[in-house]
Amino acid sequence: VVSLAIARSLALSGRELVLLEREAEHGSATSSRHSEVIHAGIYYPQGSLMARLCVEGKGRLYEYCAQQQVPHKRFGKLIVATSAQQVPRLSTLQARAAANGVTDLQLVTGAAASAVAGPGLRAAAALHSLSTGILDSHAYMACLLADFQGACGVLAMRARGRRPPRNTQHAKSQQLDQCLLLGQC
Repeated sequence: VVSLAIARSLALSGRELVLLEREAEHGSATSSRHSEVIHAGIYYPQGSLMARLCVEGKGRLYEYCAQQQVPHKRFGKLIVATSAQQVPRLSTLQARAAANGVTDLQLVTGAAASAVAGPGLRAAAALHSLSTGILDSHAYMACLLADFQGACGVLAMRARGRRPPRNTQHAKSQQLDQCLLLGQC
């Protein structure tokens, strides 16, 4: 997912590039085990890069999925306090999330949480994250790939990149696109 997203962005900005994929199909290694969760950005330390990217990224991701008709759903998530002693931790978490720009996290009663999750939930209170969701990661990767290839990006399957020899005058004088060597697995 990450490589395709970066390659797409670079190709759409006018860069010419070849994306090397070691496998026979894109998205069949690590990305095939993607959690498919669209995170709200609740847990990251205040002001961290991860918090900022998560909050900004979820909005952009929902927008992209809607535009490209990638199956996705914003269904929310409950963070549950099972006892009254845990409720202050929810407030702390809510304050951290708000400081990071998460604006749709609501503190709800145990009864309200049970109304969302079902009668089997036993909660003293909960945080309801309205912007947590899921997406079809394979459909998402297919759209990223189509955008990449539509911008003249090239995907090389079963390919490995090798660096040119280091510390040689030849390697120092070559451009990146001339240094890229493709080999079959």
